[in-house]
Amino acid sequence: MQIGRVPGYPHVIRASLRGRIHEGQVFVRRGTRIHIADHAELRRMFDGAAPYTVTSDTEEFIALVQSLRAAGWHPAFIPHQRVDERLEGGWTFAHWPGTRRRINRPANLDGTNPQYLMTRPDG
Repeated sequence: MQIGRVPGYPHVIRASLRGRIHEGQVFVRRGTRIHIADHAELRRMFDGAAPYTVTSDTEEFIALVQSLRAAGWHPAFIPHQRVDERLEGGWTFAHWPGTRRRINRPANLDGTNPQYLMTRPDG
Protein backbone atom coordinates (compact mmCIF):
# COMPACT_ATOMS: atom_id res chain seq x y z
CA MET A 1 0.00 0.00 0.00
CA GLN A 2 1.25 3.48 -0.77
CA ILE A 3 0.00 6.74 0.74
CA GLY A 4 0.80 9.79 -1.34
CA ARG A 5 1.90 13.16 -0.02
CA VAL A 6 -1.00 14.96 1.62
CA PRO A 7 -1.47 18.09 3.73
CA GLY A 8 -1.19 17.82 7.50
CA TYR A 9 -4.87 17.37 8.24
CA PRO A 10 -6.06 14.00 9.58
CA HIS A 11 -7.46 11.17 7.49
CA VAL A 12 -9.97 8.69 8.89
CA ILE A 13 -9.92 5.14 7.51
CA ARG A 14 -13.34 4.15 6.17
CA ALA A 15 -12.72 0.42 5.56
CA SER A 16 -10.42 -2.15 7.15
CA LEU A 17 -7.58 -3.55 5.04
CA ARG A 18 -6.39 -7.13 5.73
CA GLY A 19 -6.20 -6.57 9.49
CA ARG A 20 -3.36 -4.05 9.11
CA ILE A 21 -5.40 -0.87 9.28
CA HIS A 22 -8.88 -0.68 10.70
CA GLU A 23 -12.00 1.35 10.09
CA GLY A 24 -12.04 4.45 12.28
CA GLN A 25 -8.27 4.77 12.72
CA VAL A 26 -6.99 8.31 12.25
CA PHE A 27 -3.78 8.98 10.36
CA VAL A 28 -1.80 12.22 10.71
CA ARG A 29 1.36 13.56 9.16
CA ARG A 30 4.47 13.96 11.34
CA GLY A 31 7.20 15.55 9.31
CA THR A 32 7.52 13.45 6.14
CA ARG A 33 5.79 10.33 7.50
CA ILE A 34 2.21 9.31 8.13
CA HIS A 35 1.35 7.70 11.49
CA ILE A 36 -1.68 6.57 13.42
CA ALA A 37 -2.75 9.46 15.67
CA ASP A 38 -2.03 8.91 19.34
CA HIS A 39 -4.17 10.10 22.26
CA ALA A 40 -2.44 13.49 22.55
CA GLU A 41 -2.87 14.21 18.82
CA LEU A 42 -6.54 13.25 18.91
CA ARG A 43 -7.07 15.56 21.90
CA ARG A 44 -5.39 18.45 20.04
CA MET A 45 -7.66 17.83 17.04
CA PHE A 46 -10.77 18.09 19.18
CA ASP A 47 -9.60 20.86 21.50
CA GLY A 48 -8.02 22.90 18.72
CA ALA A 49 -4.91 25.01 18.95
CA ALA A 50 -4.37 27.40 21.84
CA PRO A 51 -6.00 30.77 21.13
CA TYR A 52 -3.92 33.66 19.84
CA THR A 53 -4.12 36.25 22.61
CA VAL A 54 -4.26 39.91 21.63
CA THR A 55 -3.45 42.31 24.45
CA SER A 56 -3.44 45.58 22.52
CA ASP A 57 -4.48 46.96 19.16
CA THR A 58 -1.32 46.27 17.16
CA GLU A 59 -1.06 47.30 13.52
CA GLU A 60 -1.27 43.62 12.57
CA PHE A 61 -4.52 43.14 14.50
CA ILE A 62 -6.05 46.37 13.12
CA ALA A 63 -5.19 45.21 9.59
CA LEU A 64 -6.91 41.87 10.28
CA VAL A 65 -10.10 43.59 11.49
CA GLN A 66 -10.08 45.92 8.47
CA SER A 67 -9.66 42.97 6.09
CA LEU A 68 -12.61 41.19 7.73
CA ARG A 69 -14.76 44.30 7.30
CA ALA A 70 -13.64 44.72 3.68
CA ALA A 71 -14.68 41.10 3.03
CA GLY A 72 -18.21 41.84 4.29
CA TRP A 73 -17.89 40.53 7.86
CA HIS A 74 -18.83 42.23 11.12
CA PRO A 75 -16.13 41.40 13.73
CA ALA A 76 -16.75 41.79 17.47
CA PHE A 77 -15.26 40.50 20.72
CA ILE A 78 -17.78 38.23 22.48
CA PRO A 79 -17.51 37.18 26.17
CA HIS A 80 -16.85 33.46 26.52
CA GLN A 81 -20.19 33.00 28.33
CA ARG A 82 -22.07 34.05 25.16
CA VAL A 83 -20.04 32.13 22.57
CA ASP A 84 -22.48 29.18 22.27
CA GLU A 85 -25.42 31.56 21.86
CA ARG A 86 -23.61 33.43 19.07
CA LEU A 87 -22.57 30.22 17.32
CA GLU A 88 -26.25 29.19 17.23
CA GLY A 89 -27.04 32.62 15.78
CA GLY A 90 -24.72 32.15 12.80
CA TRP A 91 -21.54 33.76 14.11
CA THR A 92 -18.17 32.08 13.52
CA PHE A 93 -14.78 32.35 15.20
CA ALA A 94 -12.18 34.55 13.56
CA HIS A 95 -8.81 32.84 13.20
CA TRP A 96 -5.33 34.32 13.13
CA PRO A 97 -4.20 34.44 9.48
CA GLY A 98 -2.50 31.26 8.31
CA THR A 99 -3.54 29.29 11.40
CA ARG A 100 -6.56 27.62 13.00
CA ARG A 101 -6.01 29.57 16.22
CA ARG A 102 -8.98 31.52 17.54
CA ILE A 103 -8.30 35.10 18.59
CA ASN A 104 -9.03 36.16 22.15
CA ARG A 105 -8.23 38.93 24.60
CA PRO A 106 -8.42 39.07 28.37
CA ALA A 107 -11.48 40.97 29.61
CA ASN A 108 -10.00 41.60 33.05
CA LEU A 109 -6.53 41.91 34.53
CA ASP A 110 -6.16 38.30 35.70
CA GLY A 111 -7.18 36.92 32.28
CA THR A 112 -9.86 34.60 33.66
CA ASN A 113 -12.69 35.99 31.54
CA PRO A 114 -11.59 35.86 27.87
CA GLN A 115 -13.45 37.39 24.98
CA TYR A 116 -13.25 35.79 21.52
CA LEU A 117 -13.19 37.60 18.21
CA MET A 118 -16.19 36.37 16.27
CA THR A 119 -17.69 37.41 12.95
CA ARG A 120 -21.03 37.37 11.22
CA PRO A 121 -21.98 38.49 7.73
CA ASP A 122 -22.54 42.24 7.59
CA GLY A 123 -26.08 43.41 7.17
